[in-house]
Amino acid sequence: MGRRVDKKGVDNRREEIMSHLKDLAKLLAILLVLGVVAWGIYVFAKGQDPANRKRYVHPVYRVGGQK
Repeated sequence: MGRRVDKKGVDNRREEIMSHLKDLAKLLAILLVLGVVAWGIYVFAKGQDPANRKRYVHPVYRVGGQK
């Protein structure tokens, strides 16, 4: 990528850096939103009991029943 130069031939490095920072901020915001959505789906799915069977409980923690 070449440097951006205005009509007067002045180097616009500051504007270029600010543009890159804005792009990075947008990317970070998008990644943050995707991360929050993925985390929400994970938490929701983890809270659901598996279909067609009871949740597994280790025998040590079972109350009553055969010994």
